[in-house]
Amino acid sequence: MNRGADISKKLIKSLKVFEETLYTMEYPDIYHKINMILPKNNIKFDSFGLDTLIACEIVCSSICHKINWDFLRKVVYEKTRIDKNWLNPEYLAHISSDEVYELLSEYDKKERIMDKERSAILRDIGKNLANLSCGYKEIFFDFDKDTNKFKNIKEIEDFFFKFKAFSNDPEQKKMQLVFQSLSDFSDFDYLLSFCSPTIDYHLIRLFLRRRIVIAQNQYTHDYVFATDKARNESTVAALRNVCATSLKKLSSITALDIKSVNRIEWWIGRTVCVNGNPDCELKFKESEWLRPSFSVCPYYDTCHARKFDEKFLEIDEPIYNGKSY
Repeated sequence: MNRGADISKKLIKSLKVFEETLYTMEYPDIYHKINMILPKNNIKFDSFGLDTLIACEIVCSSICHKINWDFLRKVVYEKTRIDKNWLNPEYLAHISSDEVYELLSEYDKKERIMDKERSAILRDIGKNLANLSCGYKEIFFDFDKDTNKFKNIKEIEDFFFKFKAFSNDPEQKKMQLVFQSLSDFSDFDYLLSFCSPTIDYHLIRLFLRRRIVIAQNQYTHDYVFATDKARNESTVAALRNVCATSLKKLSSITALDIKSVNRIEWWIGRTVCVNGNPDCELKFKESEWLRPSFSVCPYYDTCHARKFDEKFLEIDEPIYNGKSY
C-alpha cells in the first residue's frame, strides 16, 4: 500500500504499539459508549446524485491537508449546490488557483489556503479522468456489461493511484478517507470491509498523549516532544504507520470496525484532546456532545498524561510541510 514517500525505518523501530493492561480492559465499554453518541456528519453530498457524490468526496479528500474538514466540506457543498458543472473532469482539468482561492477565501488561516498547490491537485484529477473519458462512477463501478457491479478493490485502488494526490500519500490516508466517507451510504457499504485507518494530527496527538503509541528511546522522545522543528514526509509517515497499527489493535480489542474507532478517536482528538489546551474536564463548547454521558474526557482514567506524566499534555501537532497530513 505504501506507494508514496519512504517511511523512516529508524523511527519505526523506535516506536511501540501499546500493550494490553488492566486499563485496556475498560476500552470496550468506553468506546461503545462514545460510539452511541458520536456526532453525525452534517454535510452530505448524496442529494446531488451518485457521480457528483463521488466527485465531492474525492475533491474534499484530495485537498484535505492543513485545513478544517468541516469547513472544506461546507464550501464544496455550497459551490456544488450552485453549479455541479465545476466538478466535470474537463472543467476541473483547467481550474485556476484564483477559483480555488475564492472557494477557500473565508478560511481563518489564510496561509493554509495554498490555492496554487490545491488547484494543481484538482487539475491532475480532472486531466486524468478527461484523458480516460470517464466519470467518477467508473472508478468504482463496472458498466461494461450493463450492470452496476462493483469493481474489485485492487482495481479501485489502482485507479486512485493514477492521481498524484493519492499516489504520493504515505499510508494512503486520503484514499481511505474517501472509502470511509462513501461507506456511509448503502451503495458503497461494500467498502466498509476494506477501510483502513486514516491517521491525521488529531489522532497522532491523542495517541502520543495516551501512550497508545510509545516512544521507546531518547531519539523518539525528542522527536515527539520537539514540536518546534519541521518534520519531513518519511518520519511523519512512520509515525502514522505505527498509529494505524495501534488503531487496528483498538478495533480488535473493542470489537468495533476500523471506521468507527477511527471516527471516535478523530472526534475526541479535535474536540477534547486538542492542540495546546486539552479539555480533559469537558468545560468547553466543542466537547458538549460528550456531556450527557461523561463528566470528564472518556479516557481520563486510562490516559498516561493524566495518570502519570502531565508533561505529555504538552505534545502538540508537529510542524509539517507535506501534502498528505
